Amino acid sequence: GIGVITPYIRQLTAIAADSMGLDELSNGRFELGLGVPIWKMKAYGYTVKNLQPLQTLKEATIILRDLMAGRPTSIESTFFKIPKNLKMGMPPVRKQIPIYFGVVNKLMLRLAGEISDFIELGACSHSAYAAWATKEVEKGATRGGRTLKEVPIHGHVLTCIDDDSDKARNHAKPMLAWYFGFLEDIMFQGIGMPDNTRDEIREIYKKEGVEGVIPMITDKTLDLIGAIGTPDEVIAGLKRYSGTG
Repeated sequence: GIGVITPYIRQLTAIAADSMGLDELSNGRFELGLGVPIWKMKAYGYTVKNLQPLQTLKEATIILRDLMAGRPTSIESTFFKIPKNLKMGMPPVRKQIPIYFGVVNKLMLRLAGEISDFIELGACSHSAYAAWATKEVEKGATRGGRTLKEVPIHGHVLTCIDDDSDKARNHAKPMLAWYFGFLEDIMFQGIGMPDNTRDEIREIYKKEGVEGVIPMITDKTLDLIGAIGTPDEVIAGLKRYSGTG
């Protein structure tokens, strides 16, 4: 799955009710993930223009926080058909259910730094991307009157371990090839691939799928995008993330 729920295809009142119910069942351990997976939304016929992702995600967060805290909604939304002062008919377990953002690109990272409780970076969050993303999150945190330390950032590191390094690499390639089919442009930077290769990979993926992309994945790319190989190689790969934020 994509790790988050999108407010475009599920009503906010339903998201709030489900979240409050799950929070009660889990004894106050539920966390709500929100995001706008552009590649997924395009499959539903949306475009970036009519998605208005920044404003929509900001409004959804404000409204959901109000609803899940048992408060009347405090804004008149420009996107959602939810009136101001709407209130849920069930008491919350907690005053605030944490809301994290699953985001990738610059402006969304800044919004996440400004208003989210924590952040999940996109799949294959290699060290070069993580370092860049952290700086953008910090800009948003500053705008929201927070420090970077107040906004935890989680990343997804492609990891595969085997005593046989080649075996680990060969096992990781199909998974990486699958991700390459819809990876955001910014994620291709810093992994040893020229821009034209990115476009070529997408075309091959459309025609041949994962098997067609596998031969295009080099050892250099594997080393830069994940922690793959023997235990010692994986440790070295994870160390590349130290200092990225």
